[in-house]
Amino acid sequence: TKAPDAIYLFFSTGAIYGNNYHLARYRCQKETISPNKTSLGAYVMAKLATESRHRNESDKRIVDVRLFGYLSQFLPIDSSFFLAQALLSLVRGELFKVSADNFIRDFIGPDELSVLVDCLFKVRAQNQALDIFSSAPISKATILDKLAERYGLRYKGFNNFENAETSQQLAMPRQISWDKTGEEMGLTIKKSSAEILTREFDLLAGNYNLPIKC
Repeated sequence: TKAPDAIYLFFSTGAIYGNNYHLARYRCQKETISPNKTSLGAYVMAKLATESRHRNESDKRIVDVRLFGYLSQFLPIDSSFFLAQALLSLVRGELFKVSADNFIRDFIGPDELSVLVDCLFKVRAQNQALDIFSSAPISKATILDKLAERYGLRYKGFNNFENAETSQQLAMPRQISWDKTGEEMGLTIKKSSAEILTREFDLLAGNYNLPIKC
C-alpha cells in the first residue's frame, strides 16, 4: 500500500439490514451480518460481500459507511428516486401521483458527510463499519406535507386508501439505527431528516428557479 496511513471510505447501504431497515428495532442489538442472506437482492449482496472483504483486510484503514438515504442539491432530476420524481413534478408544474403506501426515510447531506470525515481523521479510524444517520427520520406523509407547504407540490394518491390496513401509519422510530459506533467515536449529527430535506431542497429549488414559501 502506497499510503498505509490513509483512511479509505466505502459507501455501503443500510439496506443490508433487510427490507424493513427503516424499523429501528432491527438494530437494537449488534449482529454479525452474513453475505449468505441471498434474499436481500444483488445490490445489497454486493455491498455485503465488499464489507466482508474489507474486514478481511484488517491491516488497512477501511471504513464502510452505511447510508440510509442521501440528499444534495445535485440530485439527478431524471432518476427514479422519490424526491427526484417530486422535483420533476414541481419543475413541470404537474400533479405528483404517488402510491398509497407510507414509508420512513432517513437523510444525510454533504454537511453531515463532512462532519463524518473530520471525525474519522480525528480519531484515526481503523478497519470498521458504521451507520450514519440524522437525529430523527421522516415519514412519506411528512415529506409530502413539507414539499406541498414550502414549494407548492401538488400530489394525489397518498390519501386514497382502499382499506384500513393500508391506511395504518408506520410507527416512527426515534432513530433509524441504534448502531453506536459513530457515537462512540464522537460523531454527532445534529440535524433531523426534515431539516436536511429543507436545506438541500431549498438549494434544488434555487437550481430550477422554483419559488420557496417561507
